[in-house]
Amino acid sequence: MLTTLNFQIVVPTATHFFERLQRVNRCDDVHREVAAYLIELGILDMQMIRYSPSHIVSAALLLSNELLGKRPLWPQLMVQHSHHTEQGLRACADEFRELLEAAPKNQLQAVRKKFSLPQRHAVGRMTF
Repeated sequence: MLTTLNFQIVVPTATHFFERLQRVNRCDDVHREVAAYLIELGILDMQMIRYSPSHIVSAALLLSNELLGKRPLWPQLMVQHSHHTEQGLRACADEFRELLEAAPKNQLQAVRKKFSLPQRHAVGRMTF
């Protein structure tokens, strides 16, 4: 079986979806960093493993749209490209919000420190 596939086996990760969906969402640099911060916070939480990588990325983009005041929150173009509706993403986005609010008090601070750097637009220090 592996010979037939030329040993080309890939499991999709959030990174596979993030690049395309953030472009469709028309994220600027700060917006992209906020969404990436949310995704990385989610990687550290075992509860988030129940969501698919495309769901994780879509929910992070939905929440980042909300946090940064983008309207509409989840345009039809995002529904078409992500195959996720705003309603279907809401529970995951709410979990991301909880992770974001708990980040300053969390024992695991590496992600927050990483996203507090100027080259990451200091999104780890932003308050929403």
